[in-house]
Amino acid sequence: MTDRFNADILLNCATSDDGKKTTFVLSDCASAPQMTLTVSPDFLERLMLTLPMILLDVRERREQVRDCRLPCALEKLDISLAWDQTTRVMTFTTPDEVSVSFHVSEEQLAEITRRNAALAEQVRRSLQ
Repeated sequence: MTDRFNADILLNCATSDDGKKTTFVLSDCASAPQMTLTVSPDFLERLMLTLPMILLDVRERREQVRDCRLPCALEKLDISLAWDQTTRVMTFTTPDEVSVSFHVSEEQLAEITRRNAALAEQVRRSLQ
């Protein structure tokens, strides 16, 4: 295939009623022709797993920074019990309602609490 399309703008994204396909409407600038890309759930799952590595690679190359992270604003943090009533689930939600959840053991939760207290103390000392 020799046709190329350099997408700069995501105009729309929608999933079919049956959940069997997702369609992206892309453009290379605000007034340019559009392209529609339709993908399967399997493709989206593979993309979801690959995209963080791609984003880190882009950022590393563009900013010449190694081991950089992609921090997102946190709108909401929720810690709850899973259906088995013993597994803790920690869910982070961004302002645009993207959520990521992790199973967290009691020991991991205690470690998070300990590290947070240590960071709070470090901040407190730096402000004195």
